[in-house]
Amino acid sequence: MGKRPRGGPRLSTSLCESRYSPPWGVLDRDKQLGVVKELTDIVAAAAGDSSLRERTWVLLTESPEGGWGIGGHANSNAEIAASARAALAASARAALAGQ
Repeated sequence: MGKRPRGGPRLSTSLCESRYSPPWGVLDRDKQLGVVKELTDIVAAAAGDSSLRERTWVLLTESPEGGWGIGGHANSNAEIAASARAALAASARAALAGQ
């Protein structure tokens, strides 16, 4: 069937699909290529099978403005960016507090 890393999802050794849905227009061609490569590398490393790189499909689906609904609210790109910035700041503060 597939390998299950401790506490992680089941990874099929035959084919893996990864989906990424950034806001519309965020990724230029170089960023698309980078995201696909990085997600492919992550999947192969998580499975412990470098040959999975050749069987990993990455689907980039850009989300239109207001196309991300979280908690019953359709968020604008600005709201998503603000939320991400707040989460990163909180993570940085927690890391500094733990030093």
